[in-house]
Amino acid sequence: NQTVTTFDLCSTEEYLAQGEEKRRECWITVVMYGPDGENFAGDARQGDWVAVAGKLQQRRWETEDGQKRSKHEIVAFSAEVKR
Repeated sequence: NQTVTTFDLCSTEEYLAQGEEKRRECWITVVMYGPDGENFAGDARQGDWVAVAGKLQQRRWETEDGQKRSKHEIVAFSAEVKR
């Protein structure tokens, strides 16, 4: 029985395309287990810069109506707020 902490991490890229400013965002869910996740959740706030170390995994499942789904996540073994 471990606590599970999840949060969404956004990587943002700003660039110029044909002289126009563009912004691209990539969102990924981070999963942390146990006290490390609890401590991180107590420290982090929306908009903070964070550093995450862990492994990338893909979960796959099928919905009740038979649709196949998948999601990439980072299972983190450490994360820290960068202020």
